[in-house]
Parts: sequence; structure tokens; C-alpha cells
Amino acid sequence: MSEGAGPGKRVAVVVGNPKPRSRTYQAAHLVAERLAGRPADVSVDLIDLGAALLDWSDSGVSDLVAAIAATDLTVFASPTYKATYTGLLKLFIDRIGGRLFLLETEYSGGPALDGWLDRARPQVLAAVAGLANGS
Repeated sequence: MSEGAGPGKRVAVVVGNPKPRSRTYQAAHLVAERLAGRPADVSVDLIDLGAALLDWSDSGVSDLVAAIAATDLTVFASPTYKATYTGLLKLFIDRIGGRLFLLETEYSGGPALDGWLDRARPQVLAAVAGLANGS
């Protein structure tokens, strides 16, 4: 690809699926690899963190947040439950300070899921705006 993360850029993947090494995980890594032309430098399957994700003093989670902050591009991926991203991803995003830029995409599992992104967008953007404002 001519567009993407570019040479020398650090790329990360953060997956918020409650199923380890899920199809979401695989898809996110494929996106990262297509953008960067190589596998991601940092990969986080949030389900592996368990209860540590709730412990703001956990150094392992803090190290992962720092590793994500040091990348040039991060692919965040989550299945959609009840028209929004998972609690796992919400918890991790709460740990990230600063600004996030959101590129939304979706794929449909059929007519029942059509339009889910339009329904979820206000909630996602409110969460991102809160992070950008230090909330």
C-alpha cells in the first residue's frame, strides 16, 4: 500500500474482545499490517489483563499504556455489543490520557446490524471528547 503508517512508524493493536485471540483480534492485526506493511510493534489483547485493568496502580497496565502512547498509530478494535464497544475497551481507553483520533468503520452481520454505527457514534464521540478534555 502506498498510504498507511509509513516506514519507521510504530504501530500498535489494542483489542477489547472478551474472547482471547478472537476474529476481532485477527482482523485488527490484519488492518495494522496492511497499514504498516508489517506486523504491529505492540499488541494488546485486553482480556489477558484480567482484573489488573481495574487497578490504576498496576504497573503492567501502566507500561502498556505508555507503550501505546509511544506509537504513531494504534488500531483499536472491539466487537459491538448493544450498539457500542466493549467494557474492556472502555476501561483501557479510560487509562489513556491526551487526545484520540477516531476513524470509524463497520461491517455488517446482516440487516439487524445495519446502522449500528450511527446509533453508537454519539456515545463513542462523547467518550473521546471527555478524554481530550481531561475528563
